[in-house]
Amino acid sequence: MSGIFDLHAVVVIKRGVALYLADAAKFAGLFRAVEPSVITEWFTELARTGVHVLTGFDQSPPKPPFILVSLTDETPSQSALGDYIGADDDGAELLGYYVSQGVSVGCWTKSAELTRALAIIVRASMLQATRALISAGYESVDYGGMEPLSLEERLIAESGGMALRVLRWDATSIVQVRHLDGAPASITWWVQASDLTVDGEPGGVVPSRP
Repeated sequence: MSGIFDLHAVVVIKRGVALYLADAAKFAGLFRAVEPSVITEWFTELARTGVHVLTGFDQSPPKPPFILVSLTDETPSQSALGDYIGADDDGAELLGYYVSQGVSVGCWTKSAELTRALAIIVRASMLQATRALISAGYESVDYGGMEPLSLEERLIAESGGMALRVLRWDATSIVQVRHLDGAPASITWWVQASDLTVDGEPGGVVPSRP
């Protein structure tokens, strides 16, 4: 599994939004104890306009409603064996490390209530896909809740007459690559007592190439 959690989140959210906006009953099931007329109004408006799902790299988002998925941070960590994580079926070395990535999902609409409804669809879509993402290779996928809006986000939303809600998810996966042919040969390091000589080599740290 490569570290592209933002792109996987876009795929998941696109699918979830399409499913919920194609079925009024499934949509209504997300909003327990809400007046049916209000639910119908939300469903009708979102289904009529459609919802675009974009990555944070898109510099020209469409008119609302839309969802913007952005990679916010990435933190690598190595295993006890460094960047070596095993071998594939052909015996080639696999190199890699663990990566923790955070994504923010911004839900933009023309009203606060519609933004709330869209955020609930996003949350449900990610929850539906959590097991599938872990089965596909993610170590963990965690919902981080709603994030406070930055001053810039508040100004953009207010100036555009829009309402914004931002949700966060964090995921850990393994970034791995197959050791390419022609890459530098690996080195085995031998450490021995400084007062000993082994195979003619003095003590210390000794590189030994195969």
